[in-house]
Amino acid sequence: MWCIQEFRLAADLVYYWGTEELSKHTAVRLAGWHMSHRRYMRSTSVTVIVTYAWRMNGPFPEDKCRLLEALSTYRRWHATDPRDKVYGILGLTELGEERSIVPIDYEKSAPEVFHDVATAIVRWTNDLAIFGHVHHDLDYDGHPECESWVPQWDQWQLVPHDQMMGGLSPTSSAYGIYKFTVPNESITQPRGRQLMVCGSVYGTVSSTTVLQGKFSDLSYVGRQESTKLILDYPVDFLLNYWRQAVSQEAPVGNDLSPAMICMARTLTGGQVRHSFNYYEASEENVTEYLQSFLDWIRLLYTFSNHVTEDGTIEYDFCESGSGWKVFGELVARFFYSRASFRIKDGSHGLGPVCLREGDLIVVLEGAYTPVALRPRGENYLLLGQVYKDEIMNGELIEEMEKGIRKRQQFCLV
Repeated sequence: MWCIQEFRLAADLVYYWGTEELSKHTAVRLAGWHMSHRRYMRSTSVTVIVTYAWRMNGPFPEDKCRLLEALSTYRRWHATDPRDKVYGILGLTELGEERSIVPIDYEKSAPEVFHDVATAIVRWTNDLAIFGHVHHDLDYDGHPECESWVPQWDQWQLVPHDQMMGGLSPTSSAYGIYKFTVPNESITQPRGRQLMVCGSVYGTVSSTTVLQGKFSDLSYVGRQESTKLILDYPVDFLLNYWRQAVSQEAPVGNDLSPAMICMARTLTGGQVRHSFNYYEASEENVTEYLQSFLDWIRLLYTFSNHVTEDGTIEYDFCESGSGWKVFGELVARFFYSRASFRIKDGSHGLGPVCLREGDLIVVLEGAYTPVALRPRGENYLLLGQVYKDEIMNGELIEEMEKGIRKRQQFCLV
């Protein structure tokens, strides 16, 4: 971790490549271009170098960044002492004041340090953006030493490939924005180190489906001579979702209904392409994404006719075209460390892999996506972010303002 500061803050850094040399900023710009075009490129020694430059510098135009951005960007880097996942990047923060909000104290354990930085960030930012970095494993049901709402920065293996992306924000509405109120010191510091938050319950989870490991990698289709593959793919689950939510038949033509768009956005967590949500992407990208979704559904129907006796699928992709690939690659990425769920009204959503029947889907004031909570007596465990298409743009807040839904407190432990 400490080498990141040496790289990022160096006054004059040069890459030597044989007899050639590149400045740090040239290498990082090249890395940024490569990362945005990587799905079209083969892996070479050059791509390894520029990818390293990107990961070292992060997606930052300047040498300094915000603390939460730095923690997220360098989460996959290793540290001998897990406390250095925090202490090792404090020098990168944009403002001196933000640097000082986390005192360095090696007398504290790693869970205590992670709690300190989480509390400091919540107080500094006055929102709950940090909840977007909370990830738990499949069997999670609380931990005796770690609070559920505190990101464990040393557990990078659980982090999904992409963040959930909504619309405006579930806590924004036509009437304004509900912001998180910084809790009193007495609330965050007692035994258990709880965090008090406010919001409203949308629904209760009735069933979940974990598809991690069920999506065969199709990204290389078309890059090799043979395109006849034997693969594992959750065709039954996906077509059942389509039939329940949209239609009993395969899509015909290119017309799109609201139910089709809702399903597409749900399966990709609101993302249309890397780092762009449905409302931020260009019209051209949205059109490509939606047409790719229809091609992908048609491909699923084709897959269903090529299932072998052992349950795998044998299919020659020469017959399929490539229109499905944009959506197919997105959905495979989004189901890593996530689960599909249904609530009691039968509608679908995408949430953390540890979701179970009985968990609650909630919009919290100051959070940028809905979250899943698990009742634990009078308290709650924070399980992680949720994508629920019907409540991504302030719909619950409007209902709270109109008195249709109740605003309540949740004590997170």
